[in-house]
Amino acid sequence: MARGYNTFLFQIDDQQGTPKQTQIREFFVKAILNRSLMPGDTLPSTRILAEQLSVSRNTVILAYQALTDSGYIESLDRSGCIVSPDAPVSPFKVTEQAAPSHDDQDEWGDKFIRPSSQLNINSQPLKWREYDY
Repeated sequence: MARGYNTFLFQIDDQQGTPKQTQIREFFVKAILNRSLMPGDTLPSTRILAEQLSVSRNTVILAYQALTDSGYIESLDRSGCIVSPDAPVSPFKVTEQAAPSHDDQDEWGDKFIRPSSQLNINSQPLKWREYDY
């Protein structure tokens, strides 16, 4: 059974200079890699998350689409999104020498398979109008 989600303690930082969509992607990738979100966990709907973060719903939709394309989440038909069972998660590492080299700055380019500029999110399959609902 998939765990539900709570209100995410996450805010968009307008002063950061990073696009809002990228901040949303980074938050979820970090949560999945840190095992705060486990495979099968449900994500908030795009409407709810957009309202919580005070951003456009399209911003959330594009972030979710990028996470889907990267294999971190799966979209279920008419049921929302879940963390993919095949999502790459980092194993727990217990080391005494583990000291952060810089203040929680990850190399996000290594975490994403493709940068958002290379994602083809507006393509439609051939004969898409012939699909049943």
